[in-house]
Amino acid sequence: MPQFLYERGYSNKEGPNPGKVAITQPRRLAAIALAKRVADEMGTTLGDTVAYQVRHESSNLNENNCIKVIFSIVNCI
Repeated sequence: MPQFLYERGYSNKEGPNPGKVAITQPRRLAAIALAKRVADEMGTTLGDTVAYQVRHESSNLNENNCIKVIFSIVNCI
């Protein structure tokens, strides 16, 4: 899904929908694995177009990242 949104122009700074595509994952390892897989499928290195952020660790986060995978915990009450 993130690649589809990226190819359709979302997260393109010059396009009609500037910003970033963000994907949340409930598990830390799932967030890192997904970011690596998306980067591999897009033919880029991790930290270039695709980045991840988990608690105290992140890949090369910068303004050039278009897709960001985020680890988040949701508390259900």
